[in-house]
Amino acid sequence: MIYATVTADGVPTITVSIVYQYWPATIDIGFNGDLIMKKEQIVSRNPKVMNGALVFAGTRVPVEVLIQHLTAGDSLKTFLNDFPTVSHEQAVAYLKMTLEVADARVA
Repeated sequence: MIYATVTADGVPTITVSIVYQYWPATIDIGFNGDLIMKKEQIVSRNPKVMNGALVFAGTRVPVEVLIQHLTAGDSLKTFLNDFPTVSHEQAVAYLKMTLEVADARVA
């Protein structure tokens, strides 16, 4: 389902709702093309999944694996090919979220 809305501050937004492996997700694509996902759509932590490691939501892939791939010089495309249950949107949103947290800690 795709629909357009305008936020309270007047920013046009296109919303795409998808179901990925029985996992409902809504991805908001802002006017400038940035992806806006809720944290629970990006990552999750559950003691019963991968011993409580932080994983990409709806998967068993620890986010640490993405960082390991990138620091080893692999591309995001390689990571996504190796772990097809992680969406491109999740990986990019996680990296953006991590940068925002790092920026907040420095400020």
